[in-house]
Amino acid sequence: MLLFLLLRYGVGYHLTLVKKENCNENAVTSLIINHVPSAQLLSSVGAEMEFVLSSEHSSGFEALFQEIESKYEKNYVIKFHIMIITQRLWFH
Repeated sequence: MLLFLLLRYGVGYHLTLVKKENCNENAVTSLIINHVPSAQLLSSVGAEMEFVLSSEHSSGFEALFQEIESKYEKNYVIKFHIMIITQRLWFH
């Protein structure tokens, strides 16, 4: 999976959110794109949503994470984590 992401999107970040049952996926996607305009939804299967975030908009990450923690964890998201996608990670 990491090689696919690296080849397709280059160096960047992979954001995974674990959704609550009543999650409004459109609201979550809009929130992420509002802070990281180049974000792309990779998948939404079962309880998880996965996004690829470009490093070019990393300045918006702090505000994104703060908003997820303050507003979205109450209503839509159980937890989230982010992983950097680098060539070193794959070829290490």
